[in-house]
Amino acid sequence: MASPSDADVALSLPGFRLRMARTERGMTLEQIAAGSGISLRTLAALEADDYAKLPEAVYVRGYVRRYAALLGIAAQPLVDDLDVRYGAHRSESDGAVRHQRQARGLRRAWLLAGGAAVALILGALLRVIFQ
Repeated sequence: MASPSDADVALSLPGFRLRMARTERGMTLEQIAAGSGISLRTLAALEADDYAKLPEAVYVRGYVRRYAALLGIAAQPLVDDLDVRYGAHRSESDGAVRHQRQARGLRRAWLLAGGAAVALILGALLRVIFQ
């Protein structure tokens, strides 16, 4: 059994296929971003098949569907290949991703608590000043 060539591997990558379809249609990433509402950074990561820079799979599936619809190509084969590749990547990095999200959540909680404390202090000061 022959091993797959680089071209075969590239053709199985959803991002590569999206990029090829986009360039064949003469469209820029900016046009795709404007038509899909997906950020340029996310589109670039998607086209590069750089799954470490992408959010949870459920969002990426939606991005692929929107992108494919703008290009007028079938989304399901891309989503199927994405699930295979993205799932393999995520199983390796799930622990790190979960830890990053927990840390982000803690930072947000501290920021919200700090903001609430500042608001209370300012409210108390204003009350004292205007009495």
